[in-house]
Amino acid sequence: MRYRYPKKPDIKGQEIVVEKGLKKYKPEFPEELIEYMRKGYSFSTFGGEIKVGRDTLHDWMRIYPEFKEAAQIGEALSQKFWETLLIQGSMGILPKNLKDLESRGINLESVGFVLKRRFRRDYGDVEQADTNLLVSRVQVLLPSNGREVLDVVNVADSKKSEEEN
Repeated sequence: MRYRYPKKPDIKGQEIVVEKGLKKYKPEFPEELIEYMRKGYSFSTFGGEIKVGRDTLHDWMRIYPEFKEAAQIGEALSQKFWETLLIQGSMGILPKNLKDLESRGINLESVGFVLKRRFRRDYGDVEQADTNLLVSRVQVLLPSNGREVLDVVNVADSKKSEEEN
């Protein structure tokens, strides 16, 4: 059962309790979220870090504009982390934080997979529309009411037409 979200109270510098499950929002969470995501972590795993569920994080985004802004900034910084890792890995450079972990290297395929899955807007596969259509006649009618009507007759896939010829 869904509940109505409370309006943001005009309380500054105090803990604000969100009604459902008494999950506590703190004014320092936006900055903590940005710093957390700067390390390449996702928005969703921040909830585990502060011990709240994913739904609560999304509730906070709807209630607190500064938290939503922090999530957007964090997402960009997380993407920068992964892009930097890809660039450094392709040049054979092992970042200091991975050297400290005694890492054996960067798997560029894994980094590419992360970029494609997490940052689909920039790295997702682009679907292309089929533009191989043959149109043998197009008729445009302008009725008396001034609306334009487009009548396309005998549209065929160009690949099928070539096979028939």
